[in-house]
Amino acid sequence: MKIRVIIACVVFCFNMSAGVVAGDVMTIGTKKHQGSFEGFRDGMFLFRSDKGEMLKEIRRKVQRLELGEPCKVFLTTTGKSGSGPALLKQYKALKFIFQDGKKDKRVFASKIQSIAVDRPEPEGGRRGAGRRGSAVMPPIDISDLEKLENLSEKQLSALNGYKKARARYDEFLRASSALVAEMDKKRGAAREKLLKKLQFRKNDEQPIKNSLNAAIAEMKVQFPPE
Repeated sequence: MKIRVIIACVVFCFNMSAGVVAGDVMTIGTKKHQGSFEGFRDGMFLFRSDKGEMLKEIRRKVQRLELGEPCKVFLTTTGKSGSGPALLKQYKALKFIFQDGKKDKRVFASKIQSIAVDRPEPEGGRRGAGRRGSAVMPPIDISDLEKLENLSEKQLSALNGYKKARARYDEFLRASSALVAEMDKKRGAAREKLLKKLQFRKNDEQPIKNSLNAAIAEMKVQFPPE
């Protein structure tokens, strides 16, 4: 009975942990993509689709960006003024729209060097969890599976493959948490630098999660529920 519960957990986690929670919508031409806005850099939009794919699109092809809710960002403009923390609402008609007190502030995309999203995802989802950003994949309790005797070669391979993929994923989260802790102590340009570093790490996160999902899928094959 306990083994059935464990395998049910494997199936549940596999079904629930894949992909990114959609909340933002980016329109390229006439096609709308749901997912999460990840930033803007050197005239290029960064957007992770709800399928986990990182889209990179030049600004002239993006018709509109609609955020599920205003997003905290760090703005860097091409001029000497205007850089700093901001609250992004949307993008349309070649302009980013920021909330400035009770008014909206519109800035041409051509005047913006970068937008770093202040939405890091540390271990355990303490920040960046929830609707905006991908959910942290919960671990599977394999302690009882490891006690089973006479496992086949394929079952042992699946078990070891899962442990290896899980360790790699956990180490990635720990490193991200360390960067978040360091970022929280910084201000200005130093904070922006760390924000960009975290943003770049998001490109590395999906392949690691894909490997973990593949390992979970193999576990589901080798340890099917009775």
